[in-house]
Order: sequence, then structure tokens, then C-alpha cells
Amino acid sequence: MSSGKAAEQQEERHEAFIKKGAGLTSIPAKIMAISDLEVLDLSHNQIEIVPKGLFPDIDKLKRLSLSHNIIRILPEDISALKLLEVLHVGHNKITALPDGLYSLATVRDLDASYNRIITIQDNIGQMEELHVLNLAGNKLHSLLCDVGWLGLKQLNVSDNPDLNIPAHVLQCGFKAVMSYLQVIGEQHQLVSRHMGLFTAKIKQLQIKQGLVLGPLQDESSVGLRRRLASKFGILTCSNCQLASLPAQLVGEGYEGAGSVQVLDLSYNRLKEVPQQLLQGLPKLLVANLSFNTIEALPSNVTLSSLAVLNLSFNKLTSLPEDLGTQLP
Repeated sequence: MSSGKAAEQQEERHEAFIKKGAGLTSIPAKIMAISDLEVLDLSHNQIEIVPKGLFPDIDKLKRLSLSHNIIRILPEDISALKLLEVLHVGHNKITALPDGLYSLATVRDLDASYNRIITIQDNIGQMEELHVLNLAGNKLHSLLCDVGWLGLKQLNVSDNPDLNIPAHVLQCGFKAVMSYLQVIGEQHQLVSRHMGLFTAKIKQLQIKQGLVLGPLQDESSVGLRRRLASKFGILTCSNCQLASLPAQLVGEGYEGAGSVQVLDLSYNRLKEVPQQLLQGLPKLLVANLSFNTIEALPSNVTLSSLAVLNLSFNKLTSLPEDLGTQLP
């Protein structure tokens, strides 16, 4: 027996199981029988599925590498890996990290680069030991402010073309990005708290009466939002994955538009704000346009009542010259 095979067998019997570039299309079932497994490396294979129940059987794992496979989903029971310190799942086809991952406070090195991840959940703040975070080469639209307060020593968010952090901040490197998230994040959270007070009535209806707003592709949902806008003065379309606004919500074409005082379009994919929308809301007091990909604001729009305008986490390079003259 060659020394390499002998070493590999010894690793399998004790703390490590390493099969890099072995042509595997599935995770070997015998792994579940290695109760004291601390290192698992199955990188550079053709594995597509991580079976549910695997992680609870190897809950002593400290290092896990599944990078360079074709994995689409990580099971939620990854939360069973309470001792995990290093997780490398880069170069797969993962669209979202499981909620269970964020509960693992022991993870210090997370590489999820070159996947298809659109967003990171706000409970990433629970990962208190995280020092290295690599999210390069994904489809991120935004990066949560909480990331700025993690004890990171390395952060890579390059090659995310839709990421709404200014290019000049990204070019300045790690410290600039972390400072940006902290400073802008504090301001954004302050505005968000005020926005929460304004939208509390609608949230109460959702909780107490089971109100479901539904997707804006549904005409009945658009109609419901218009009625709420008319009754409460609040037009909310937050977190609807909108690339553009439905025509029924733009302009003066519906009853109640003139009474809207609060507009929430945050957490979408809007690249512009229609001039007709702003012109059709003459009593607008608060506008939350944060977490979009807005590149420019319309000019020559009178915002005589507007008191709060949240534009954080967009792609603005300049503001209309007349914006200051249009604000109260």
C-alpha cells in the first residue's frame, strides 16, 4: 500500500476525510459514521446535493470545504455544526445561505464567493467570531450595515456588479468599506426607525387581521396598496423586487394619491424614480428610497412638503442642482 493511501485511510478513521478532485457526484454515505470527524474536504468534485441529516451526524466538524462543486442549496440543519470554524462553499450555484448558518457564532472564516447569492440576512450580526468574509463574484444588491460592525479582518465583495456601494469606496479597500457601512448604516437605521413608526398601522393590520399585501404583479395587490394609501396616507412597496413601478401607482391617475404623506420603496431594484410619481404626491413628507440601484433623481420636481429623504445604499453619483431649492 502506498504511503499516500495509508495516510488517507488514517485520516478517514480519525479526524479528517479528504477527497479533493476525486470525481465524486455525491457525498459518501460512510462519512456519517465518522462521529469524531473534524475536517471534511470534498472540494473540486461534481457534488450537487448536500443531504439533509448529514450535518447532525458529524456535529464535531470544525472545517468544511465544499467549494468548486455544483451545489445549489445548503440544508438548514447546518445549524447543528456548533463547533464549525471554517466554511468554504465558493464556486458553486448557491442562491442563498441558509438561516441556520447565521446562528453559528464559532465560524471565523466564511468563503461563499462565486455563487449566485443576492442578499445576506440581517442576522449575520450573530456571527461574532467572523474574521474573514468572502462574498466576491455573487449577485449582491446590497450589503447590510451590520457587516460593518463585525470584527472582520478581511472582506471581499468585489465582482458584484449590482452592489450599491459607491465604486470609489470599494476602490479604497477594506477599511473604507467598513467605515462606510458603519457611518451610513447608523444614519440609515435612524431613518428606518422613524419609517417604522409611520408604517406601524399597516403592520398592525398585517398581524392582527392577517392582511396580505401580495406581489405587485397582481392587480388586486396594487389596488389594495392604493386603498391603504388613500386611507392611511402611506404608500408602501418595500421589498417587492421591483425593477420598475406599476403604471397604476405612478402619477395622479388614482384616488388617494394626493393624500400620500409617506412613500416606502426601499429594498427593490429600482434604477430610477419616475418624475410623474413625485409630481403626483404633492403632500409627501417622508420618502424612503434606500437599498435600490438608483443612478439619478429627476430634476425640476417641487417637493415643497418633503421633510425626510432617504437615499442611502444606491448608485447615485450626483444630485439634481435644484434639489435643495425644492425642499422646504
